[in-house]
Amino acid sequence: MIFKNNAPYASRFDDVYFDAFNPLGEREQVYIDAFNYFRNFKNIVVAEAGFGAGLNFFLSAQKALKMGFDLHYISVEKYPLSQNELKSIYESKQFLALKNELSELFSAFYKQYEIIQNELVRLKFYLNNKNEIILDLYFGDILDFLDESFFRANIWFLDGFSPSKNPQMWDKRFLERLGEFSLKGCVARSFSCARVLKDGLKSADFTHFKLKGTNKKREFSHAICNQPKTRNINKNIWFSYPNFQNLHEIDLAMPKIHALKGKKAIIIGAGIAGLITAYKLKNLGINCEILEKQKDLQNGASSNESGLLLPLITKNDVLLGRFSLLSSLLAYNFYRQDQNFFNFIDFCQILHYATNKAQQTRFKNANSTLLSYDENALPYPKINIKKGAQIEVLSFRKHLAKTLNISFSSTFLNANFNKEQNCYLINYKQNKTAQQTKADIIIFAGGGDGLDLIKNYDENLLLSKVRGQSTIISPLLELKTPFCARGYICKARQKGQTIGSTFNRLDLSLSPKDSDNAQNIANLSEFISTNQVEILSSNVGFRAYSGDRFAIIGQMHDISAFKQDYKALLWNKNKSEQKAPKYHKNVFVNTAHGAHGLASAVLGAELICDLLLKRQPCVRASILNEIHPARFIIRKLKKGLN
Repeated sequence: MIFKNNAPYASRFDDVYFDAFNPLGEREQVYIDAFNYFRNFKNIVVAEAGFGAGLNFFLSAQKALKMGFDLHYISVEKYPLSQNELKSIYESKQFLALKNELSELFSAFYKQYEIIQNELVRLKFYLNNKNEIILDLYFGDILDFLDESFFRANIWFLDGFSPSKNPQMWDKRFLERLGEFSLKGCVARSFSCARVLKDGLKSADFTHFKLKGTNKKREFSHAICNQPKTRNINKNIWFSYPNFQNLHEIDLAMPKIHALKGKKAIIIGAGIAGLITAYKLKNLGINCEILEKQKDLQNGASSNESGLLLPLITKNDVLLGRFSLLSSLLAYNFYRQDQNFFNFIDFCQILHYATNKAQQTRFKNANSTLLSYDENALPYPKINIKKGAQIEVLSFRKHLAKTLNISFSSTFLNANFNKEQNCYLINYKQNKTAQQTKADIIIFAGGGDGLDLIKNYDENLLLSKVRGQSTIISPLLELKTPFCARGYICKARQKGQTIGSTFNRLDLSLSPKDSDNAQNIANLSEFISTNQVEILSSNVGFRAYSGDRFAIIGQMHDISAFKQDYKALLWNKNKSEQKAPKYHKNVFVNTAHGAHGLASAVLGAELICDLLLKRQPCVRASILNEIHPARFIIRKLKKGLN
């Protein structure tokens, strides 16, 4: 991007992002005016082809704040601008008033904006404690994005460079599919009135009009969706969710937060996954009760004094690594949204030393603005993780727990759906006394101690628990950044300096072991004088892991129906005609986060909110499928094993 005649100019397309003369006025007329067709709506979904410099988004957010609706803005950009390029564009005097009015939004946007190519990145903004603004940015080709998406829009902004200069974006294969991603009455707007656009909109069952423009633009396109098109799910239909199967129906399509208010959720497990899930659901107006097996928060996989927020770094094209990177970024932004969290979280860079050749190759080839590689670091090459954090986990959990309803010493037994009352009857024991309560939603969010409960729904889930022991030592290193190598070491805190952690699938001992402390110390021998270490205490927890290392997040499937409906997958898995999957109503799982629960547990909580609200998920479909609870039974059925 360069400036040409005071306008941001894309040399790739020989075109400007917007005209230097009155860009705000032009976009108000062509794009933002579309909101006036939805004055009584409390939730509006905007889809955009061509994020560009983001001007339509900022003006839409301004409109949302003035009109008082929640905005979900979904945009695609194949050739994204860097943060510095975006900042330079908005330095212009003509944007001064807009920046002053939306200073909090601009600041939050720059803090969250990161480019991860061919991925969906979610940014969330809470500007007036009333209206929620979500920005989902996909950095890649729009046809690829549609194949990975589930949304239906009220408004479409078709704002790529002109069709003559950017024919790829105006491909009829894209325009013909607009009806699959629109609600009835959806308004589409564009500066362009080109024939290819008019024909494409007509094929998508939009009625096209030309409206009078201003300044250099004599006319622009306005179109209305007459009848949404049904979206055929021909690939991996067994992973599709019920809330997305009939989104062409208007009454199912709108995110209805008010429909969830007053509902009750039972969450099993008060670890980091359970607490953050409850925190997010509470913000939706859902009454949450957490059933925790332990007598307090001192025990379990989330009981370490300190922990590190960082991604698992894999080869660039490995979905597990992409999932971890997205989780880490989403979690980083979540932890920064509430200043009350700052008392327990130190947002800092984290160093990860590559102790073997395979790691060094992965780190060196890592392709992300979040990561930078130093080949000459000692004693090993290292990668710098730009957006990391050290979290005082136990203190943070206690902070979250203050505003949540937790029943300690409570063991979940079973749940039965009562059709007459349209809710679940939950049976559990509290201090050995039988108890029963009602709930509309059930979420299993336990760690290593809660795996049997989830397996009651599907014995095919590959779940295991792994014992980990961390060690707290007298402060030994004064660190600016925590780091990992064969082990990890955190910054020193009042109770000492946390190092760790062991990894043992076979050991079920709850008591700390001297041998594990010795191993934690030995794993840092290149960085510390091991004979100077004074051990203060230890902590044992059991992490939950899945057989493929992905977390298990989503709605729980009906295993009996899956075995019946997909019993012939060995022979017909490639056929397009398959039954829609069946699920247990409002039963979800957020578990198997392994060593990266501070990241993926947040994504899990966000995704459960997406599923409840019937909104575009925070990750694309390919990743959604990898974390789906039904993936293990589907793999077996494809091999003819069940």
